Amino acid sequence: MRVTTAQSVRDINQLEAERQQLENFFSQPENAKLHERAAYVNTILDARSFNWTRMFMDMEKVLPEGVRVLKIEPKQTASQAAVRLTIGAANEECKRKFLAALEQSDAFSHLQLSSVHADQQPAAAGELVLELTFIYSRT
Repeated sequence: MRVTTAQSVRDINQLEAERQQLENFFSQPENAKLHERAAYVNTILDARSFNWTRMFMDMEKVLPEGVRVLKIEPKQTASQAAVRLTIGAANEECKRKFLAALEQSDAFSHLQLSSVHADQQPAAAGELVLELTFIYSRT
């Protein structure tokens, strides 16, 4: 048991030394710039690989009759999108159906309702306007 413990301590010390060498290497100014550039390129690749079409198709599946999208502001972060959404609902029942469908969906989470008010436009009199945010992620 002492031999095993001693070997484990040697392994830990060796790994700590390697970690320190790597930290020193990556903290050098030219390597730090390379790290920043790689992070920037990775964000571009993440944005390009995100399937926006699929997100909009999933959104279409949860939109019940009587609900229409007025404004959508998706912001891609890593493998998910933070979405700010403004919708118009014909009535209270349509609003409830939409919110329930979002909550039951596996793709949409962290739903937060920001505001609900009646539409002031004459063409959409009586329509409820909802502003909400949620996270879309599809694995």
